[in-house]
Amino acid sequence: MHSYCKYLFWIFFLSFFSNNLKAQSLERHQTICAYLFNFTKHIKWPNENEIKEFKIYLYTDNSDIKSEMEKISKTSKIKGKPFSITTGKITSYTNFHLIFISENFIHQFLEIFDKIESLPVLLVSENFKDQKSAMINLYDSENKKLLFEINKSNIINQTLTIDDEILLLGGSVIDVAKLYKDSQRNLKIIEQKLKENESKLESVNKMLTKIQAEIKTQSLLSEQQQKTIDLQKGEIQQQELQTENQKSVIQNQTQLLNQLQATKEEQLQKLSFAEKELSEQLKELEKGNIKLKQQQAENLKMDSILQQKTDLLDQQGQTINRQRQIMFLFIAIIVLSGILVTVILIGYRRNKRKNRLLLTQKNHIEEINGQLKNSNLQLQFINSELNNKNEEISVTLERLKETQSQLLQAEKMASLGVLTAGIAHEVNNPINFVYAGVNSLKKDYNDLIPILEEIKKLNANTNNENSIKKIIELKNSSDFIEVLEAIGQTIDDIKLGAVRTAEIIKGLRNFSRIDKEDWQVFDIHDCINDAIILLKNKYKHHVEIIRDFDKNLPTIECFPGKLNQAFVNIISNAVDAIEKKGQIIITTQHNSENIYLKFKDNGKGIPEDIQNKIFDPFFTTKKVGKGQGLGLAITYGIIEEHKGKINLISDIGKGTEFSIVLPVKQKI
Repeated sequence: MHSYCKYLFWIFFLSFFSNNLKAQSLERHQTICAYLFNFTKHIKWPNENEIKEFKIYLYTDNSDIKSEMEKISKTSKIKGKPFSITTGKITSYTNFHLIFISENFIHQFLEIFDKIESLPVLLVSENFKDQKSAMINLYDSENKKLLFEINKSNIINQTLTIDDEILLLGGSVIDVAKLYKDSQRNLKIIEQKLKENESKLESVNKMLTKIQAEIKTQSLLSEQQQKTIDLQKGEIQQQELQTENQKSVIQNQTQLLNQLQATKEEQLQKLSFAEKELSEQLKELEKGNIKLKQQQAENLKMDSILQQKTDLLDQQGQTINRQRQIMFLFIAIIVLSGILVTVILIGYRRNKRKNRLLLTQKNHIEEINGQLKNSNLQLQFINSELNNKNEEISVTLERLKETQSQLLQAEKMASLGVLTAGIAHEVNNPINFVYAGVNSLKKDYNDLIPILEEIKKLNANTNNENSIKKIIELKNSSDFIEVLEAIGQTIDDIKLGAVRTAEIIKGLRNFSRIDKEDWQVFDIHDCINDAIILLKNKYKHHVEIIRDFDKNLPTIECFPGKLNQAFVNIISNAVDAIEKKGQIIITTQHNSENIYLKFKDNGKGIPEDIQNKIFDPFFTTKKVGKGQGLGLAITYGIIEEHKGKINLISDIGKGTEFSIVLPVKQKI
């Protein structure tokens, strides 16, 4: 009874404080500090009894807020315990119980949210527009009043418990249904963009196919031209060798010709000298003949002289014979010289013909060189065209990567759209728990109003005997004990519904999250469990999912959002393959380097002739409108991006097993 009266006293106190807070004309920084201080009183942290000092971090450049909170910390306590204020830049956000982010630093909200997600830390923001990610958000109303709004699911996700009486301070609960409708509108826009991207992707694929065909044709032409050039180079090398040999022969013949020319000039000089001697001897011979005639006339007269002259003539005859022999020798030399000159002339003419042939070959080589230059120019032009094509292909590939990224996100949103109806049904059940609990609490509260009215009349300065008697009468006349027990049970039901809703919303958030560029350390079991939660409405009536998880499975470096999408695709296909009753067995194992995942169903199986096409983009065996054939293609790309492997084994009528290998550490 004492604790119950205390509980009612706090309701009265908060109502009084809320009215006073609205009545007074506080400065904005004072109002913010009053809100922050009172928020802590309506939030329950896990292991709260073990907390010795509450820690509050103010991420703001407003010195008035800092000084006001420091004043409050010196004169007040939170739940009977002191609290400290931290300002300025810090490296870790996980050691604080409450973090306030002012409007000037609201762009850092999502980064801080990711770092403290699922930890017992309350985020209070100022004028933050994203209601889906907010916990408690202070905002300016149209009449310039500072109010606050609460996203209970995000607070519950932080393992924190929030007291509904916090709304008495002037707050409101964020409309989850409105957020759902907004997401549906965004989903329709994304589906339209997906269709546009598919059309663009088809155009890009056609253009890429055309470019590849052109490149292949140009490569064949280039190879043929290269072969022709290689043959021409071989012929040129042979001709160059022949030219070098001919040059060597010409040089040898030129040297021989020069030697023969020198010998000829020497012989001509000797022949000229011999002709001069022969001419002189002929002149002497004519003189001798004249003398001989004179001597013959005088022969009769001069016998003795004749004898002498005869002897002299014999001597001269011998001399003439010797001169004739010399003359014949010179004639032979002249003939030989003529023959030699003739041979040299013939060789010279032959060399001249060879020189002409060499000149012709040289001209032919120059012509071939000209053709080679033209070929080189053509090759340079072709290379330039190829470079241009390569640049175009690079740009096209960049566009393809961008389109692929958009396609990945669009497929994720499309999958989310397919799951939305089932998720809405799953969310509706725990919300019904909450709604029914609220109605029950309201009814019980109405039963307790007479007692509460009498409690309000209690006054420490007067005699409260009559009021206490009336309270006892009201207690005995009403089902007071049953109401208290019903309130406890109702609160448990509401808490169960809120926790279930928070789990579904967490699964949705993890599925739709956009991964950062850096690898994140994550528990793969959480990804699988989130996927199972999202698909529960799809499988719960005819499929049993058995989880055979390795309890010592290590965390891995990954992109959690993408892996979550891959597991949703695999499990969704397995559910579609089971037409009546069936089961899906999910197994996890590991070694020092890798983790091993298996998704085995006992559905209808995949025909062997299409198993090698199952990961191809736009390949599907489903009916028109049931799927676009991107799920497993995107799954394959996600596993490859994680440097992993995915394989399947399937038998018709027995089922299909997808096996995945993922590295524990990513080698960069």
